[in-house]
Amino acid sequence: FEMTGLAAVVEKTIGKGKIILLGTVLQESFLLRLTETDRSGQSPAAETEREITASKNVLAVPRVDENGIPAGVILAEYSGQRGSVVLAREAEELRSGEKFSGRIELAPYTVMVLSYLE
Repeated sequence: FEMTGLAAVVEKTIGKGKIILLGTVLQESFLLRLTETDRSGQSPAAETEREITASKNVLAVPRVDENGIPAGVILAEYSGQRGSVVLAREAEELRSGEKFSGRIELAPYTVMVLSYLE
């Protein structure tokens, strides 16, 4: 199998933040550790847990504004099964413009980038 020239990890700066894309399927325990704390040592998941409830196969990574205020969440179903989240407030999916509130059902491998509307 030839992998020459294919990136396994891609990092993209977007505004003051960044997205890191891993070209692999990680074990759940590692995936959870990866999002456990940010560089300041604070857990970004703490605020996310108040904003949404996600099934165990859905990774919810918080998005914050320049002041560290929750601005949304990135959702990724990573196990190839249906998943769900319950949002505490209304949000817009930035790529499609579709608005969501309450319970959202995610198809396998769905990725959503949500911005809070309030």
